[in-house]
Amino acid sequence: MDHLRQRPAAARTKGFEDLDATSLAAFEQKLDDLRALGVAVVEPAQDAYLADLMQRLDHVVNVSIRMVAFDMRWPYRSYLDAAPEQMGPRLHELVKLGHKVSLDEYRLIRAEREDLRRRVNELSRSYDALVLPAASGPAPEGFEYTGARTLLLYWSFIGFPAFSLPLMSVHGMPFGLQLAGFGGGDHNLAQHAKWLTAHA
Repeated sequence: MDHLRQRPAAARTKGFEDLDATSLAAFEQKLDDLRALGVAVVEPAQDAYLADLMQRLDHVVNVSIRMVAFDMRWPYRSYLDAAPEQMGPRLHELVKLGHKVSLDEYRLIRAEREDLRRRVNELSRSYDALVLPAASGPAPEGFEYTGARTLLLYWSFIGFPAFSLPLMSVHGMPFGLQLAGFGGGDHNLAQHAKWLTAHA
């Protein structure tokens, strides 16, 4: 199998609850396809450390939006003061939330992020990457709702590299496989993404 080891871990978080049955089936089929190619996909049930980390990552859903709101409160406050009617209701909500987040809470969230970064990097001793869906399903029709963002939050929050690979299809629409890597491992992750795109 070329020169790559290809040993990813399946990142089964609560974000999987956002998937409909067809999208989940497409993901499971893709894992089966990878295993048929000799890729050693490891499940959380096979690794206690991995299973514990999945539970810790789920807390990201609760705190990431509060960190974003805190970070944006100053620049967006000036925008809202200058032209409130030109800003959508979601921006108004986030700025309001940002003022509810204290500096102490913000520091705790950042500390949690650093802890998660360290724990995720520990996985690089055993795995090449993590795999999970890149979205809750294929793109829905219209623009009012683009799907749940939970499955995107984890790696966005910790700030590590990730790819969305167009390797799945649901109802004739593309559905991305997310390949998530480790801190400082951009090049290595790109090599694995290249291999998967060519073989899977």
